[in-house]
Amino acid sequence: ERTVFSWKVKDAEGKKQSYARIRVASDAAMEHLLFDSGEDDKASSLFYPVKLDLEPRTRYYWNVEAGSDAGETAVSEVQFFETGKRNEAWTGKWISCDSKENRHPYFEKEIVPAKEVAKARLYVCGLGLYEVYVDEKRVGDEYLTPYSNDYNEWVQYQTYDVTEEVSKQGMLRVLLGNGWYKARFGFSAFEDKGFYGNEWKLIAELHLTYADGSEEVIGTDESWQVRRSKIAFSNLYDGEHRDDTLSELPLEKAVFCEAPKGELTERMSLPVTIHETFEPKELLHTPAGELVFDMGQEFTGIFKLHVNVPAGTKIHVQTGEILQRGNFYNDNLRSAKSEYIYISDGTEMDLVPHFTFYGYRYVKIEGIPDLKKEDFTGLSYYSNITATGWMKTGSDLVNQLISNVRWGLKCNFVDVPTDCPQRDERMGWTGDAQVFSPTAMYLEDGRVDRNRAGDRLCQGQQVEKFRSGDPLAVVDHLALDQRDHGVAASEGEESDFEKRPEYFPKLFHCAGFEDGCLSSVPISGSLAAATNAVAMTAAVSVRRRCEPSVISRKPPRTARSISLGEKSPSGPIRTSTSP
Repeated sequence: ERTVFSWKVKDAEGKKQSYARIRVASDAAMEHLLFDSGEDDKASSLFYPVKLDLEPRTRYYWNVEAGSDAGETAVSEVQFFETGKRNEAWTGKWISCDSKENRHPYFEKEIVPAKEVAKARLYVCGLGLYEVYVDEKRVGDEYLTPYSNDYNEWVQYQTYDVTEEVSKQGMLRVLLGNGWYKARFGFSAFEDKGFYGNEWKLIAELHLTYADGSEEVIGTDESWQVRRSKIAFSNLYDGEHRDDTLSELPLEKAVFCEAPKGELTERMSLPVTIHETFEPKELLHTPAGELVFDMGQEFTGIFKLHVNVPAGTKIHVQTGEILQRGNFYNDNLRSAKSEYIYISDGTEMDLVPHFTFYGYRYVKIEGIPDLKKEDFTGLSYYSNITATGWMKTGSDLVNQLISNVRWGLKCNFVDVPTDCPQRDERMGWTGDAQVFSPTAMYLEDGRVDRNRAGDRLCQGQQVEKFRSGDPLAVVDHLALDQRDHGVAASEGEESDFEKRPEYFPKLFHCAGFEDGCLSSVPISGSLAAATNAVAMTAAVSVRRRCEPSVISRKPPRTARSISLGEKSPSGPIRTSTSP
């Protein structure tokens, strides 16, 4: 097990790095060192593995000093990462409720801190999807957690810093939706039933560290209560239904349930957050008498709609990509309804969907006769990938093409690298991904997303290996060789692929490779749904073998000529009320 560090040197007169020194400590002052590489003249700034005995739920601090061949020296500011639960046993238990009731549940637990809270961490996973609240305040700015998993093999949990939210008495609330787990999935799935399961499930642990050093753990158990929300339906293809005229239902007691088959693991998915907002370019009055917003371009995400209508009014929102004869059109989405239905209780508010997403340019809205452009805002979200490649030419047409390619990437990087973000498919076909992979990696730093997909592809092959015979066992070994090639290439050494070419035919044959790339034929059955993989080639870079559940990262700060980290995502878009 190893933790991998990397860094960039900027604004240096020298042409190459002469040495680097990595230090890791248990304190921000860097006084209690756990590792010190010394001045290492062979250190790679792309990949520096360190063997650390990482403890669960622990924050570590590190910095790097580097020198150049021009005699320059610079030291970065101190950065940190924090581990998740790792192999620590969970004290929280999986709980559920009456899953035959369609109204989506809030699982609630009153939190009463016994002393002054110095630190609080929430470790949580909810199936199908979840959002966390303390009282009415939403925790974090991520959407669609815990993301896409092979729930029979592995399920990711997430970590939240909730020190501020639980510093005083309040109600911890977890709202569950359907998502990939508990709704239809796949372009051939027309019934609204769970692809993996039909039962809402939740596991959570709140770890409170008090100012005097004592700790308290509050886990999910039968003392939690269930309150029904006003969301009556959700899935990724068909949208969401919310009825605020529904009466309150009696509180229910949570019940213990069986855990999903998959093992709980630290997150590998990048956060899906809102990156851009769009205002309508035009409110169209179509020949068919429809009110349709033209957003000016296509993007993937959700929306915010301001409503102020009488009680009982039904508002119907539909999304589409094109117009036909000047009218709204979305028949190309096949069975995906791609809609949002809301019944108002007369309260003025902003509507934001919770457990679905749309790929759209045009928005048809019924039920608001005095609709105005300022009532609607498009919210574009996708995985937190970082732009690394840019190109601008003297041709506006070529520049628009480049922009279209980049937006095609953003639209299809909602956790899973997909074939499309709008119709009744949205699947991680490996053939589609391998065609686009070189372009994607030029435009964006998709290393983490690619490594996650490659790792899950290998896992999926392990699951399937006994159905296909012995050759798949070769993949288990060569998967690491693929990752190791990234190090060899950066250091000018010969990779294990180059040393042992005799393994290639077996690997390509059993995994569906041709000429070093995944073939255009999608991997069939559960493997495709499980892996959502991008292409794996000999140039796949090394992943972080030890992947702590990082809950926070400082924004990039340059200390002289060294910068670390990535730009922090923008803050969350808040809805005015929870359902």
